[in-house]
Amino acid sequence: MIKGYFVHKFPDAIPSSYGFAFVLGLIGINTDPTFDANWKKVFRIHRGIYQRPMVTAENDAFQHSSYLVQLCQNNNPAWNDMPLVINALMPAVDLTFLDVWLNQVILQLKPKVKPLIYITQKHWLEIQSGPNAEVISKRILLKANLLSSQFNVSLPETPLYVDNLKYWEYENGKMQYDENGKFEAVNVPTPPPPSGDELPLVHSCPYCGKQETPIIYTCGYCGKKVRIF
Repeated sequence: MIKGYFVHKFPDAIPSSYGFAFVLGLIGINTDPTFDANWKKVFRIHRGIYQRPMVTAENDAFQHSSYLVQLCQNNNPAWNDMPLVINALMPAVDLTFLDVWLNQVILQLKPKVKPLIYITQKHWLEIQSGPNAEVISKRILLKANLLSSQFNVSLPETPLYVDNLKYWEYENGKMQYDENGKFEAVNVPTPPPPSGDELPLVHSCPYCGKQETPIIYTCGYCGKKVRIF
């Protein structure tokens, strides 16, 4: 298991125990102004380029892939150390966009490893709508792996149609990689015990067992909550 991180989430420090990093290269089709500095900053570990799409009528999947190709060619061959990453959580990034983007990137760059699709479990399920969604999803997963972002769990769920999840963002900006999906379990924060100000939503009568929902009144002066049945 190897740990990695997104550089733009930690611009002022590089975690010493991390083996790889993804550097924000493009916001839409525009090069991120901090890319060059961040790219040079992490040369001691493996690094990959991350693209955050900004889809418009003029800038579709073809445009996004073309500008990414140019950025990679300007940083050749170091960009090929790690997978290229596309953020699928951005507006208008659907399965068709991902399919076209992958086709163009693979055709023009011929990367050594499959690109990564950054996504959450919930959003991956949400974009499985529309005609031929299953067919397109399975075709995408032949060309790419998922980087599943899932917080507050000890281990991640396996996304739909994925046999082996290799990348998991377990905390904002920090991730794990394992070829066989054998991730290291993380501690899930324990919620604090309820304070005295938190009142139950349902009251059960100790005599008849009937339940009733109280009316909660918050005092406008002291902020205390009062339960009125």
